[in-house]
Amino acid sequence: MSKLFSDQVKTIVADAEKRQITAMITTPKPDRAGDIVMPLGCDAGGFLRSGTVLFNHDQAQPVARCTGLDIKADGIRATATFPPAGTSQISDEVFTLIKAGTLNATSIGFRPIEATPIKSGGTITGMRFDTWELLEWSVVAVTCNPQALIEQRSVYRKHAAAMRVPDSLPSGAVSSLAAPQEGAVKRTDKAAPSSQFKERTMYAFPRDPAYDDPATLFGGLIRLSMRCGKSTNPDTKMRTAEEIYGGQNHPVVMAYAKALTKDAITEHGGLFVIPNDFASMLIPALLPNVVMRQAGATALPMPHGNLTVPAIASSAGVSWIGTGPSMATIPVGEPGFGAVEAISHKLVCLIPLSTSLLDYAMPNFDKLLADHLAAAIGAAEDAAFIRSDGTLNMPIGLRQFCVAQGNVVPSTASYTAATILAELVGAAKLVLAKNVPMRKPAWIFHPSTVLFLRQLQNTAGIFPFAQEMAAGTLLGWPFYATTAIPLTLTVGSNSDCSEAYLVDAAEALIFDGPAFELTLAGGGSWTDSGGLNHGFQTDTSLLRCVCGRDFNLMHAEAAAMISGFRWHL
Repeated sequence: MSKLFSDQVKTIVADAEKRQITAMITTPKPDRAGDIVMPLGCDAGGFLRSGTVLFNHDQAQPVARCTGLDIKADGIRATATFPPAGTSQISDEVFTLIKAGTLNATSIGFRPIEATPIKSGGTITGMRFDTWELLEWSVVAVTCNPQALIEQRSVYRKHAAAMRVPDSLPSGAVSSLAAPQEGAVKRTDKAAPSSQFKERTMYAFPRDPAYDDPATLFGGLIRLSMRCGKSTNPDTKMRTAEEIYGGQNHPVVMAYAKALTKDAITEHGGLFVIPNDFASMLIPALLPNVVMRQAGATALPMPHGNLTVPAIASSAGVSWIGTGPSMATIPVGEPGFGAVEAISHKLVCLIPLSTSLLDYAMPNFDKLLADHLAAAIGAAEDAAFIRSDGTLNMPIGLRQFCVAQGNVVPSTASYTAATILAELVGAAKLVLAKNVPMRKPAWIFHPSTVLFLRQLQNTAGIFPFAQEMAAGTLLGWPFYATTAIPLTLTVGSNSDCSEAYLVDAAEALIFDGPAFELTLAGGGSWTDSGGLNHGFQTDTSLLRCVCGRDFNLMHAEAAAMISGFRWHL
């Protein structure tokens, strides 16, 4: 369903040089059909990607481009810029008629999302559209709402030229200091900051679909938190955020506003704490980096640093009984219950960042920031979730569960295609014999083992695994690769051994929490494989991430290991 509707006041000024108009395109007042469209319910994200202004709602007659939206409770004011004279005959004609005052009305086309009937004396007289998606707005000859009038024939931001814009940026990048496009209207009031941040200008920069990626969005939130963190005034923070990203409708700005309204981002001495509901945006970025997350392990929040998850340790008793005179008393059977206990283990990573790059709102950099963070955390998670024995303040990993349960298949040093197949089947038999349901089965290898198996030939010259592995499975189950599994284990006289795992990922639990802390230090020093580095000398800032993690299996027998094999490149 879509509806056409329009809105607001009187003609004000005219300046044809800029070929711009400003109009109130909707207000919360009834139109001639008795309907009301609530301005603050507007979703303009899709519209802003194109921003085309039409004539009489005719898609074949585009006449201008929307270069500014100002959404407030009393209405939505839009600015449109017409193309240079001579570009389009219909655009020139419409703009000439507007200048002459012949055309003086606007109308919107929208898709209702949530609506409430308007009743009078028990009769429905219209609808109040509480939330709706803006599809387009048009210059029209006849408007449904008599208040939808063109206010200004040409307006522009006189101070735009005073805004400092970097001389050059990568192609397609949006400057963090770029001035809003001409025609946009920005708040200038000095009123106390609103706790909801709803009545704010939306500069109509096209919304970058790159921020549909949660990792890019999270990287932008981190960078924006750092960029605006030194200010203590929420309104100032939001103004800075809107100028950096081009308006309140930008996903990063919306996430930042949500964080501010919940007092979710705090700053003290350079420390930024983002709570779990926002840090959870990082989880999708971790998926390509952490094998257990890829395989489908269940991630649970651990907001208080510890968590107990009940688990069924044994099934309820079940028996058969006779009928008639031979019917016995139904035995009582009770399932056995256990518990999986999680305790937060602190994971810390340190990432050097170019200080100058923190100033630019570029999606590629925001994604790079999140990807760096995800890769660092992902490497630590893989190492812990797979091979850790629980020492050095780390969670217990799959290897320890396999050893404790005796679910280990020792490999033979003199391998063939037949022995490899036998060992893979042996690992599968270990978990299946213990009634592991294998709802989300997963093999885990080193990447070098995956390549070896794909090119392995038997004595008949046949590649036994190549065709199936090309489709992503081995013995019918998906496989994953991680360098967290070593290739240099020593078994007997061989120091080039590796190992592999089979696990039901549906039995695996990853615990995230309790806090997610980000610290940015400018000019700090750090040590890596290259020695001591000085941030002040290299214009580098240090991003430190601290987060809590734990790992467990609902049932310890849900994993098996093949140990000490040499089948890898």
